[in-house]
Amino acid sequence: QVALTDQLQNSYETENHKGTDFVFGVVTGYPCCTTNMHQSWPKFVQNLFYATPDGGAAALLYAPSHVRMKVADDVQLEILESTGFPFREQVNFEFKLSSRATFPFHLRIPKWTTNPTLKINGEESDLSVNNGIAIVNREWKNGDSLTLELPMHLSTSKWHQGAIAIERGPLVYALKIEGEESIKNRNDGYGAFTEVYPKEDWNFAFSRSDLEKLSSSIEIITNDWDGDYPWNLKKAPIALHMKAKRLPEWQLVNGAPKFPDKKTLANSTSDVTEKITLVPYGCTTLRITEFPVVR
Repeated sequence: QVALTDQLQNSYETENHKGTDFVFGVVTGYPCCTTNMHQSWPKFVQNLFYATPDGGAAALLYAPSHVRMKVADDVQLEILESTGFPFREQVNFEFKLSSRATFPFHLRIPKWTTNPTLKINGEESDLSVNNGIAIVNREWKNGDSLTLELPMHLSTSKWHQGAIAIERGPLVYALKIEGEESIKNRNDGYGAFTEVYPKEDWNFAFSRSDLEKLSSSIEIITNDWDGDYPWNLKKAPIALHMKAKRLPEWQLVNGAPKFPDKKTLANSTSDVTEKITLVPYGCTTLRITEFPVVR
């Protein structure tokens, strides 16, 4: 998605919305999105913590938060969670208890991580994972702390027509493309809306040899981040730097990047290599996420 205009022809619905499916407006495309798209955030918050049938507590999603709940024999527990997840690997919990209590604390261990570690009050503790859940069952006291480390590793995933995406831990990464906004009003029922155009090149391809040695081909950049809203290019807490080849054969068709076919990729003679920046997909407005691959 390298441009957002009312000229794009590759949306699911092309008949009834007069080309407004991709532009930003209050009633463009599907107006139900304006009123419904925010629902994910309160639902996410609702599902951060659970009470468990064994009298304990479970942290199944990770985000800066706190919760008050009853555990064991009606003991009041408050958990304060601090973390930079999903951009950082560490998740910290502090426990406030009305009295000492023995209860299990359940932690979700994602499938993408390997060799996670656990520390209780600063000392490393055994971590046993069963069906994606680690359970720490002990006597807890007021002031106890627990730190979970979830190492994130670079990987690739393969998509339609052999395209390759770069992932690290829980996040998918996309090409960072600076955009320029333009307000448009066609004086019809859709009102004023915002279009976005790219200010820089987007038609890059990965080199197969670079993909075969990800750890040495990609530089992980950890940006300063104060916890402020991260989902934009300026505040992206993490970025990946790598080399890519310019692919001039990859062009726009009706405003959308038409993926190059196998013959085009095989015959490409591009020798222009540049350093590109990838950021988490959720930080982008314009993006290339699935890249063609050249030898």
